[in-house]
Amino acid sequence: MPKNVVCKKCNNLVNGWCEKVIDSPDPDMQRDCQHFCEKTNADRIRSMTDDELNELFYDIYNAGAEDAVAYEWGQRTNSFEWTMEWLQNPAE
Repeated sequence: MPKNVVCKKCNNLVNGWCEKVIDSPDPDMQRDCQHFCEKTNADRIRSMTDDELNELFYDIYNAGAEDAVAYEWGQRTNSFEWTMEWLQNPAE
C-alpha cells in the first residue's frame, strides 16, 4: 500500500471525486491509499478542456528559455522517442 500519496497526482481523482475510495478528498491531502495510480502527462492531457489544451499548445510553441520543458518539447517535436517519454512521465 503506497504511503503518503497526494490525491491530485492520482489518475483516479476525476472532477474532485475518487470512485476507488468513494469520497471527495482534499486534492492536496496526503494519505495511504492502495488504489493510488500516478497520473502521467498523457493522462493530464486527456482530461483537459479545449481551452486548456489550446493554452498548452500556445505555451509550447511560444516558449522561451524560462519554460524549459515547453521549450524542449517545442524544439524536439520531431522526436517520437522524446515525446513518448514525456507523455509517460508523471504529471507536474
